[in-house]
Amino acid sequence: MQEQLRSLVQGRKRRVRVGFAGSGPLLDLVVQGYRRHPGAVLASSYHPDRTTAEDLASRRGCEAACDDHGDFLRSADMIEYGQLPGGHHSLALEAIRAGRHVSLPKPLARTLSQADELARVSSRSGVLVRVNDPFLFYPPYLKVKELLERQEIGEPSSIRIKATVGRGGAWETPPFSDALSEENYLLHPCFDRFSLAIHLLGNVERVATYISSLSSKTGGQALVIFKYTHPGRYGIMDLTLAPQMYIRSSYYPVHEIVEIAGTDGLLWAHHCIGKMTEEPPLVVRLARRYYQIGVECGLRTDFADAFTESARDFLTSILKKRMPRSSVAESTQGLRFLLTASESARTGKELVVGSLPS
Repeated sequence: MQEQLRSLVQGRKRRVRVGFAGSGPLLDLVVQGYRRHPGAVLASSYHPDRTTAEDLASRRGCEAACDDHGDFLRSADMIEYGQLPGGHHSLALEAIRAGRHVSLPKPLARTLSQADELARVSSRSGVLVRVNDPFLFYPPYLKVKELLERQEIGEPSSIRIKATVGRGGAWETPPFSDALSEENYLLHPCFDRFSLAIHLLGNVERVATYISSLSSKTGGQALVIFKYTHPGRYGIMDLTLAPQMYIRSSYYPVHEIVEIAGTDGLLWAHHCIGKMTEEPPLVVRLARRYYQIGVECGLRTDFADAFTESARDFLTSILKKRMPRSSVAESTQGLRFLLTASESARTGKELVVGSLPS
């Protein structure tokens, strides 16, 4: 009995040493998320440039700075990857093979063959690998998922995810140019909500994408129309670049609206990254009933809260040895959707998701 009690106490006191590889504003929010969790130790920061590594470690409050990836892996139990020269794919494979738990940024890979390689290596390793997709951890979207699962608006029939990119915000948005490929317009922070669309309403079967010329001076439009595998269920992702529109935001100047229609009512989720209006975070309208859910109900609505929830989920998964949310398999479905949407824009054809070669 004493041995069981000792084991329980030691398990509760166990902490996970977290290493952060790379930089970028989103990784800064990732660090904040772990700093708020008592089960995390901010062990180290890695960057191939020594000066940058030391600066990042100092700003983040990490115990060590590393410019050698091997030394970095030895310093931590799990790794969070961010923006890195040359990308994260080969480094992530090295970390998995070294027995480290790994959390990847979006997109988890540039190609489906890279995603398949990550899945194969991680399945043999015995460690946990996931994608840190903030939209799958944003508290209002978690509430939306809960409402859908209890059929608050009946059987869902359609979803519209509207993102408007303007000016303002604390972070600079990437430059827009006609020289960019269609895929670039569909990536974060502008659009990349493909995994969210799947998470909320299921797998996608067909997709058609339309993109006008997008410019930092004149604006532009992108539209992704898709059909779910579930009969009678459809979706639209709508991106507007509005360079003259001011959007209040502590992050990127992106305002989002998620609207879901069901057989019994409508559901709206507002804001997320930016806050262009004063509308409540969640609004539900039923046949004879209307209500809203906001901070007065204890709902956390800041974009940074997504990273706190994400850190909690992954650390809990490691400590309790369970699968984390946003696994490689789940995120590969989102990547497949994204790449098919990009190919549809390039070819001007409606495509079946899954028709692309690896």
